[in-house]
Formats: sequence, structure tokens, C-alpha cells
Amino acid sequence: MADDDVDADLRQCQDLMTEAYACQPSFDPLSADDLRRVTAIVRAPWTEGGPTMIRTTEQYVGNYSTRIRIYYPDNTQILPALIYIHGGGWTIFSLDTHDRLMRE
Repeated sequence: MADDDVDADLRQCQDLMTEAYACQPSFDPLSADDLRRVTAIVRAPWTEGGPTMIRTTEQYVGNYSTRIRIYYPDNTQILPALIYIHGGGWTIFSLDTHDRLMRE
């Protein structure tokens, strides 16, 4: 895909993230904890704000080490459910890095 084929809003997002990561240390010598810290700093503009939920709950499922978050955007009607399973192994991202995305 050529650069011209990328949506302007997506290009702006990509450019902002590239600039933000350029201000951080190289990933090569970083531990997983340090990678998570750097990623949280870079992604802050995309994790803060967003819609407010009527209620949000967290639960542990399966072997009790898998944490899930349930969002209730409205308590006046029955709404469909969306189950989002992140495929990246949660090495540097988490429920918190994807919280705003899930609320939107």
C-alpha cells in the first residue's frame, strides 16, 4: 500500500505515534515492564477521555488470572454484546491500554 492510500486521519495518528516513540529509548535493551511503561506514555492521547459508562465491572475468569472488563453504556435498554479478544498476547498492551477503544 502506498502512503497516499492511507486515510488522512490514520496517517496523522501514525505520524503522532512515530514522533512519540522517537522520544523514547530503544526497545532492544528494555524489559517487558519498561516496554509497558513506554507504551503507556506514547498511547496516553488515545487512552484518556472517551465516553463515560453508566457502570464498569471487572471479573476474573477461567483460571482466575484472566481479567475481563464489562462496560454498561446505558441502563435503560437491552443492548447487544461485543466480545473483544486482543490477539497480541498482552505483552505490552493491557485492558487499560484498550479501555477507551472498548468504551467507544
